[in-house]
Parts: sequence; structure tokens; C-alpha cells
Amino acid sequence: QAKNFFLSCLDISPLDDPSLISSNFKVLSFLVKIFSEMNAYEDVMKYLDLMRRVLSMMEKEKSISLAEVSFSRGQMMTYRGDFVSAQKFYEEAVKVSLTVAHADDELHCKSLSALAMTHYLLRDFEKSLELLKSLTLLLRNQKRSYLSGSMYLLLGNVYVDLKEYDLASSSFVKARKILCSNTCWNLAPYISLGQASSYKRMGEFNKALFVLENALNSMDIFTFKKGYALLRDEISDVTDHCVDLYLDRQRKTVTEKRLGIIDFKHRFILLEILFLLAQNPGVPYDKEKLASKIWGDEYNPLIHDKLIYTSVSRLRKLLEPKSGKRKYILRVKDGYIFNPSVKVRFQQEGEFHSFKGPKGLDFSSPI
Repeated sequence: QAKNFFLSCLDISPLDDPSLISSNFKVLSFLVKIFSEMNAYEDVMKYLDLMRRVLSMMEKEKSISLAEVSFSRGQMMTYRGDFVSAQKFYEEAVKVSLTVAHADDELHCKSLSALAMTHYLLRDFEKSLELLKSLTLLLRNQKRSYLSGSMYLLLGNVYVDLKEYDLASSSFVKARKILCSNTCWNLAPYISLGQASSYKRMGEFNKALFVLENALNSMDIFTFKKGYALLRDEISDVTDHCVDLYLDRQRKTVTEKRLGIIDFKHRFILLEILFLLAQNPGVPYDKEKLASKIWGDEYNPLIHDKLIYTSVSRLRKLLEPKSGKRKYILRVKDGYIFNPSVKVRFQQEGEFHSFKGPKGLDFSSPI
């Protein structure tokens, strides 16, 4: 119904009408979000191109402020996945929206929120957190529920990546209270994804599964196709809660069934060895193969013998039980193998596993 309403708005509002340009841009932005949620990629790209045309007209007609131009340019770059360019436009919007000539409290808060999201997408979590804390102070004296809810949703995701799971959980609860009470059109599954991600990183797979299945059972799967696909992907990822090792290459962490999270952030070589062996269980890797695959060198016993022995020994100390038989990395006559009987799950890479459309959309905007 929302899609049909916005399409009818475009039918009666010529794109080149100067008095309607700004409204048309907002309508097109909502259509991008709606078709994105419907996994209608061709329609998403169609309306992104129309947004670009309308924005050019807005600049030509000077129908919006300089701060709004910068913010809108940032939106366009974000939707197209160019986060570095988006960051520059949002920084300009934050700066200009504070000047006397262009003062706009709401736009300033929106720009700050968008800038925090951009830093999050660029994986600069500390900067994103710094911006969100500033935004928290600004929103205390403003009644902007959707901005507050969006802020807490992003804050929760940032805390998850910073491994501050209690703070993440608290932020998701706040986001749900604020945005669900204001009937945000598609927020619930994304909060659930964030909460489940937090549990998953803690190794609490049963709790993650409970949150995801509740979200899936309470949503309209025919309308919210992308949210449904994301939930299904995550459920698939945590269904086997009996996994022995959960490997997350992107965040350089490994969750062992009994030991919990093991941080490999400063142990790049050990992580590479683990992934090489775990991705090929039962396949032996001798010293020649390890020297080539891990260090990119031709095997030299004077260099690599001690290096390989020391690296595998350190890796085992991180993963293996302190007593008893080796469980994960086994020594065979042809080298080292990863135990094929061990249950391993790899974190699925990519922000939207089942969707190839634009990233960084502000899902918390109400319609």
C-alpha cells in the first residue's frame, strides 16, 4: 500500500515542477527503501537514477539549502555503496547545518546520525561511537523518536562489534521501546538481527536462535522479503548450536564451545593457518604447502621448520584442551590436518547475505 501510494504521488507530481522537487526527492527516497525491502533490485536502481536527476534539479533551482544538498549527496553515495564519498558529504552537512545562515537542528542530527552510520560501514567503530555519544546529548532535548530509535539501533550494532555485549543488549532494548511504540514500518527484524548477533558472538547460540525464530514467526514474510531473507540466513548460521568452533574471519575472532571467544586480532598468521586447515578438513598440509600458502615463500627448512612448529604449537594452545587428545589440529605423516569429525561453522560474510542492492539504508525511518 505504501509503495502504491508513493507511486501515485509521482504520477500526479511532475519531476521537473520546481515547487514539488523537494517532495519528489523524499518520495523517491522512500521508494528506494521500499523496493529494497522487497528485494526488487532493478526498481531500486531505477529510482536511484531518478533521485540523482531530481537532486541535480534541486541544486540548479536552489530550492534547498547547502546543508540539505550535502546531506542528500551523502544519501546518494551511501545508497550506491561509496561510503568514503558519503562521509565527506555528511561531514559537510554536519558543519554547515550548524552555521547561522543554515542552522537546522533536525538536519544536523540527521547528518550526525548518517555520519555515524558511514563510519560504522567503514568499520571505524570507535569514531562511530564517538559521534553517537554526541548525538545522544543533542537528542535529550528534542522529541525526535525515530532519530533516537535509529541511534540506539546503530549504537547496539557498534557495541556488538566492540564486544561490549551488555551495552549492546541495553541499546537494542531502548531501540525497540522507542521505535516499536511509534510503529516504525520495518524495524523489528533488524533489532532482532542485532540482538541475535550479540548472542552469537558470545557463543549463546540457543538464545540467538530463540530471538531469530520469534522475529521470523511474527513478521509478514511476503512484504518484508529482505528482512525475511536476512533472518533465514542468520537462523541457518546458528541452527547447529552444537558446533565446536565458530569462525569469524572479518572480526578476527573464534568461538570455541567451552572456551568461548578467542581473540585473534593480533595473531594474523595463526588465524590464517586455522582457516586454511578448517576450510579443508582431512586434507594434509606439509611444510612445503604451509610455507607457500601462509607465508607465500618457497619452503626453506632453515627458515620454516621452527616457524611452522612454533605457529602450530601456539595455535593449539589457544584451541586445544589442556589435557587429553588433540581435538582440532592433528599431526599425520603427510603434515597437519584439521579433524574432519569436528563441527565448524563459518560466519557468513557480507552485510546482506541474500540481497545485492544498496547498503547503508536508514531502515528506521518511519513511513
